[in-house]
Amino acid sequence: MIRKIVMTLTLCLFLLGLVSCDTLFSGGKGTLRLSITDAPAVDVDEVWIDFGSVSVSQSTDSGAGEDEWTTINEDGGTINLLALSNGALEDLGVADLAPGTYNQVRLDVQGAQVVVNGEEYTATVNSSSIKLVRAFILEAGITTELVADFNAAHSVKLTGSNSYRINPVVKLTQVNSTGRAIGTVVSPLDVLVTASAYAEYDAGDETLIPDGGTSIDETGAFILGYLEPGTYDIVIEAEGYEALVFADQTIVQGETLELGDDISLTPSAK
Repeated sequence: MIRKIVMTLTLCLFLLGLVSCDTLFSGGKGTLRLSITDAPAVDVDEVWIDFGSVSVSQSTDSGAGEDEWTTINEDGGTINLLALSNGALEDLGVADLAPGTYNQVRLDVQGAQVVVNGEEYTATVNSSSIKLVRAFILEAGITTELVADFNAAHSVKLTGSNSYRINPVVKLTQVNSTGRAIGTVVSPLDVLVTASAYAEYDAGDETLIPDGGTSIDETGAFILGYLEPGTYDIVIEAEGYEALVFADQTIVQGETLELGDDISLTPSAK
């Protein structure tokens, strides 16, 4: 056994200029890790999604047939999306796949429930599958991390008396291509549990598009994570207080934008 280990290490050193040891041990495959996170929703306590199989495809056709999909997880599990704020993630699947360019991720949905004021209601989901179109490259011996950023605030709709519909608004990002913004609200402490922060993206046509959000934790801290590089207005809101806007903030790949550790909100005029 020792002799085999020595021979393997020797081979890795010999081939160091050509291929890494990780690549040799991975069988020439790349690892894909897919996780999910969420932005908070208004007037909804919990949003549970029962995910079925999780698949990826190399096809550029959004109507790709079943034979063009590769399953990375047979059961994505039942997840409370509203528990995933401030950068928290839940794994949807990890798999070793053939290197190459992939263009789609598919999340099959088996059911959904929402909890409002302590009462649970079955929610109707517009589609039995969520297809996320975005090209990403898997390289042999390297782990590629993707995050499906679910926007509950723009996905969950009240359509009647205690009747809820979910039209999933989900953005797929590659972790190593994103940046983040952080800050801490010190006043008012009494409403931090209802305060939130979100980013609006400048699309270049004077239209600001909501692009991620988070709740502020009990210490006042917040993290707006997994933002694509670009220019954003970052907004902090709390009931009974004026919205505080940090305009024209630049998010840079791989960097953290610090908005301050002493942010104060102004009470709304009565």
